[in-house]
Amino acid sequence: MTTDRTENVLLEVVDVHGRTVLHTQRRLHAGSNDLSLDGSDWAPGVYWIRLHTETTATTRSVVRLR
Repeated sequence: MTTDRTENVLLEVVDVHGRTVLHTQRRLHAGSNDLSLDGSDWAPGVYWIRLHTETTATTRSVVRLR
């Protein structure tokens, strides 16, 4: 994720049933940032990753295969 300034980000991962499987805050610094998630204990299926900053919200879908 790229941000213009240092800011806090709320990171949520939601499964296909609407259950939150991860809810955490991270601090991103100005510029390009890498976020890694350990989904090894998640069941196979579709998940939505939501990133909320002070000014924007972004949602991406991912598929856990096994």
